[in-house]
Amino acid sequence: MAEYQKKFMAVDLETTDLDMKRGRIMEVGVCEFELYCSPSTSSGTKIVKVKFGKTFSSLVNPEIEPSETALAITGIKKEELKTAPKWKDLKEQVTQFLDDSIIVGHNVEFDLGYLRNQGLRLKNPSLDTLEVARTLAPLLESHSLESLAENYHVLKDIPHRALVDCQNTARVLAAILNAFLDYPQKLQTEVKRVLGKSDINFLDLIQDLPVVHNPTQPPLSLRGGVQTPTQSPPHEGEKKEGVIDLDFADKTIFCYPLSFNRMGEALADLAARKENAVIGLSHSAFLADFRTQKLVNPRLALCEKRFSWLLFEEALSPEMAKILAKVLILRETEASLDLSRIKWSPDEIGFLHYLSVNLDLCHRHDCAYVQELNKKNTGPRIGDLETVFELGRLGVLGKSVKSILFDLSAIEDEFTATTMQIWNLRKVRNLFAPLFPVDEGQPNMTGEMPPEVGQMLNEFDLFFGVLHLVYLKRDGEFSENLVIDERERNQERFQKLFHPAHKLKDKLKKFEMYLERERKLASRELQLELEILKTALAALSMFLEIFFIASEESTISWIKFNADFVDLNLQSRDLKPVWAGFIKNFSSMTIVDTNLPAVSRAYFQKRLGLADYVYEKCFEQIKPISVPVKIFSKNSSVPEQIAFARSFSGRTLLLLPNEAKLAEMYQALSQVRMEDGTEIFAYKFSGSVGALKKKLKNFSGKNLILLLTLHALVKHWKILPELQNLVIFKLPFEARGSKPPLLGLDDHSAFVDAVLPRAINQIHRTLVSFLAAPGAGKQVFILDPRILTDYDQSFMKYFQEFPDFLISTAPNTQFSPTEAKT
Repeated sequence: MAEYQKKFMAVDLETTDLDMKRGRIMEVGVCEFELYCSPSTSSGTKIVKVKFGKTFSSLVNPEIEPSETALAITGIKKEELKTAPKWKDLKEQVTQFLDDSIIVGHNVEFDLGYLRNQGLRLKNPSLDTLEVARTLAPLLESHSLESLAENYHVLKDIPHRALVDCQNTARVLAAILNAFLDYPQKLQTEVKRVLGKSDINFLDLIQDLPVVHNPTQPPLSLRGGVQTPTQSPPHEGEKKEGVIDLDFADKTIFCYPLSFNRMGEALADLAARKENAVIGLSHSAFLADFRTQKLVNPRLALCEKRFSWLLFEEALSPEMAKILAKVLILRETEASLDLSRIKWSPDEIGFLHYLSVNLDLCHRHDCAYVQELNKKNTGPRIGDLETVFELGRLGVLGKSVKSILFDLSAIEDEFTATTMQIWNLRKVRNLFAPLFPVDEGQPNMTGEMPPEVGQMLNEFDLFFGVLHLVYLKRDGEFSENLVIDERERNQERFQKLFHPAHKLKDKLKKFEMYLERERKLASRELQLELEILKTALAALSMFLEIFFIASEESTISWIKFNADFVDLNLQSRDLKPVWAGFIKNFSSMTIVDTNLPAVSRAYFQKRLGLADYVYEKCFEQIKPISVPVKIFSKNSSVPEQIAFARSFSGRTLLLLPNEAKLAEMYQALSQVRMEDGTEIFAYKFSGSVGALKKKLKNFSGKNLILLLTLHALVKHWKILPELQNLVIFKLPFEARGSKPPLLGLDDHSAFVDAVLPRAINQIHRTLVSFLAAPGAGKQVFILDPRILTDYDQSFMKYFQEFPDFLISTAPNTQFSPTEAKT
């Protein structure tokens, strides 16, 4: 007889649009299934099994035009929908089929919300497999249904059809539970105990599971040796052919051919050295190769002291219970303090301040994170640029450490971000939350709300409420970013805030005196927390002084707002002195980038103050390759672009400006039969990132058309196969990070001085990465005629600066399949 038996109805919808206000249902699927346990309890056996029952499935005439994206993802044809029954004729059948069953779905609230929006108000209990997966398997790269089914090897049919996804949902749920039962018994027990402190709705799903005795897995050492990177470094004394040596040379910019594979080789070499150094990366894709050498961002690092306190709380909210369960799994399976390894939901992110590192606090109680930072002579440590800047700015890495940073455009972005101060009501409340019962149902150290604290919190609520009311009427009129310049300071609405700001500052001074009195009477743990709160509120008081009372010319101040929140922002206007202060915390500072275009180099020199940095060209060590670059002189229509894309033989990358354009091109190309066997892959439309990785890794065909956005290209270039042709549809002004990093510049100077040099740098990085990646006989095609006519010929001057680019132009007639054949 089965020890475990749970019955459900899996529900999945395919819709014309992700926005339920605009969209309609175009397919519905329902599948009855049962989870049960086989008698076997041996480790490694699939104990939880799934048995399917009756099913219901139907296309639905949405009575509106479906989006091209929805059709591309599902493969449903418009003609099929026109002859399908309408939703009003299916609604009652679906209701009767579901009866009073527990409804299961992946991101089930989306499906239930759609059903409610179209008149089906179900009272059935529900269970979300996405929530279960995120909680019990938090370290997976993706928690999409397709990725989970692939990861657990239960993907039976092509996804993104309603009934197929229902069945995949059931199989995935069983697989997640079996994976949970593969954890060491102690970890299973701890997770059950923590989740049992809340009223989480899937509690009985795991509490009723049989006890499986698995041997305890010894956790990976927190302080173990260097993890072998994917790209193995050369042995000492052995130089790999084609690899350019980099060195830790102070105030030097190495001009290096930065494709992903070359960058991987350089990193492997740097990581294998014995230098006491820090390496800052612009692409997080490489951090997985060096996890035991990874520098963890303090805002996403676990403070073990706070975590231990939370584990002993008697009652927890569902959000906090799930957070603690995920951290338990992280600690036991990877022995890591890196909370960024976990996939957090938006609701959970808001509570991470309860258990993440606060460097001021953690330095005093010397938790494991601080001990790891203070280790000496550990060899190179690798982190993303944000982490390197955050830790370097605080001077916690030690001045004897050398540093090497990659990618000037990313360096500028991240360094600019670290100079920014932001205060809002949520941030203030988060300061108080670990100590006092600010959020209902969340843990706190005192269990009570003293009148003085309640009054201070009311003052913050009142101040930010007034601030919101003053500017909310602007929402949607012009911009959600309002620069507080001299003109705005003289406006009546800003003048109204002077008195509330003065009043709040005075209240803060008195409240700091109260905190000091309480601190003297508190226990050691509370003393530390109260002292940190006092320090943070003093910083807020100084912030208010600068923002409202004594504005400094060296800062930019602005208000960001919408209907739900309001932020106050301060940012350094001139980065040069801030950068000079930052690099004093290292014994040397080296930067690695491509051979920069002159206009971009001048921009970065001015922005970061790099006038005294030496540029060392590494391109001279590589044999130059002449590359044809054809620029089309007129805008092209979509049919012309499709014909042009189809005309290529070999492997072609189409680089689209945004996901809307990518969806349009993918849908159009997918409807055309490729007679030469050309495969068409597209980011997000050819399965999950994991599925696309597998397809590209295993692709052995001759002809390929790959569609990516610029953002996806930068993020996933590491997985690309050999390519011969690159087609750029638009100049990269829409690329993330291409906006001017300084607010307050007038429109003309912002574009000429910031946007244009960064856009030129972005197209240069794209071309260099393409050319340095594997593959021969490469060609580049640019379909944006503005290169030839606009921006004072700045892009043409860039191409002329690099003589290896062989520029030619072509009229629209070149878009015909015969003349564009390569």
